[in-house]
Amino acid sequence: PIKCPAWVCCLLPCIKSIPSMKKYREIQPDDAEVLRDSKWTRYDAASLVRGDIIKVMEGDTIPADCILLSGDSDILVDMRTVTGEDCPRSIQSIEGKFQPVTLYYGGRFLQGSAMAVVVAIGPDTLVASLIRQRKFPPRESVLVGENDEEDVGIALLSLEETPIA
Repeated sequence: PIKCPAWVCCLLPCIKSIPSMKKYREIQPDDAEVLRDSKWTRYDAASLVRGDIIKVMEGDTIPADCILLSGDSDILVDMRTVTGEDCPRSIQSIEGKFQPVTLYYGGRFLQGSAMAVVVAIGPDTLVASLIRQRKFPPRESVLVGENDEEDVGIALLSLEETPIA
């Protein structure tokens, strides 16, 4: 053991987490459109609670971990800053119903809009778990070719009606 002042022991963990805190602030949403008292209202994203119904539109940052309830037929969600995803996901509706799709805090809607129910907030979100495990921010695993840059980390959620025979 090295003899050093106690304040150094407190400071070291803070210094180690600076990159993750910077990245966390970058993905932090300002507000969210929430259905409360039968009206859509904009609230501070920090005021969301589990069970809230939220509307997420093109350009919005997902304000909590949530499950998709309904939405446009084609939704593009960029999760690269949260999970490091680099391949698209696709889902389809069956008999007009949507398969459960989880959207994570910090993801960014690039196209479309959707309604979702909040299932995790604050320390219960995927991002919080990744920070605790020291896996946030995600590391890029491969170099991207010039033509592939725009496709990296974008999740495609396709909500199409599929007839069942």
